[in-house]
Amino acid sequence: MEVLKINVDGAYNSHLGSGGWRYVTRDYTGLVIESGAGKLVHLMDAFHAEVLALRAGVEAAARRGMMRVQFETDSLTLVQGLKSSNGYRLAATGGLCLDILQPCVISFNVFSFHYCPRNCNRVAHALAALGCNNSQTTDVRWDGSPPDVEDLVAGDLAEPVV
Repeated sequence: MEVLKINVDGAYNSHLGSGGWRYVTRDYTGLVIESGAGKLVHLMDAFHAEVLALRAGVEAAARRGMMRVQFETDSLTLVQGLKSSNGYRLAATGGLCLDILQPCVISFNVFSFHYCPRNCNRVAHALAALGCNNSQTTDVRWDGSPPDVEDLVAGDLAEPVV
């Protein structure tokens, strides 16, 4: 059974205290299966946006019944927190981190969290930036990739895997 890769990213505007999240789900060949985006308000900081982006990716994978998933984010702090035994239990976002781990244990046969530098997470990053500037307050989902990032997706597929 193949592992599906879900890239997530959050964006944060410190002047407004708001931002956006996006996720992109790909199959083992790199083709986009689903993507989603949403606007975030009342954020504490950029880390808060990253946590909410990952939670959205986890919820999407669970909703679609995916069984083997690999989550990638450009937040090394988030990955380290989720992999440590205490995580961010006492941090302001500690409850949200538990909101990520609990559905993973319940919903997936295999799951993992990985750090992915921003230059390898370009599609999710571009989508998160669009979500941050979006006036729309409802979450949106696409089967496949949204039209505004098809060139980035195609560019990712054209690059050799290292």
